[in-house]
Amino acid sequence: PTSLNAMQELPAPQDWHADPWSSPQVSVRPTALRDWLARHEQEPQRFDVIVIDLPDPEKQEFAAWYSREFYALLLNHLKPEGVLVTQAGSPYFASRAFNCIEKTIASAGFETLPLHNQVMTLGEWGWILASPTLEREVMQQQLDATTPTVATQWLNQEAMQMLSRFGKDVKRYQEVRVNTLEEPVLLDYYLQGNWRF
Repeated sequence: PTSLNAMQELPAPQDWHADPWSSPQVSVRPTALRDWLARHEQEPQRFDVIVIDLPDPEKQEFAAWYSREFYALLLNHLKPEGVLVTQAGSPYFASRAFNCIEKTIASAGFETLPLHNQVMTLGEWGWILASPTLEREVMQQQLDATTPTVATQWLNQEAMQMLSRFGKDVKRYQEVRVNTLEEPVLLDYYLQGNWRF
């Protein structure tokens, strides 16, 4: 949706979250993200949390969003102990792309913690949790100590702890480079994934 009115008409947020759009804590700014970041680059507004849900990097124009330059702009908009979380594709189906996204975020000045879980419609999926100053171990400890405070169907403290456990260790960043606007390597990593069984 491109406007608050359109977002307010979506049934799911009203049903799940008791109409979040009317909360004084919610501010919706329907504008192109690149334009907004460019306008606020010199005097950045700083946020506690930034949540990013981009399309998969299956086309070059999408892969450009996952660049070091983009994450560096976002770093400038987080409070020092703020956190950013972004979808990062599948650590199973596109493991090199997943590792590339984490390495790229780290190269922009973030501490990172990779996460994964089973998503019913997607299979094994991943995210990267990142912070300008919180060390990986601190983010891990805070995640491990988190217990959901609302009723959920299956999520509990044990499930929260499993988000950052990947089982048998695989080399982090194996044979991957940082994705930049000048060297856009992410698309190739993504397309070379094991998407077919």
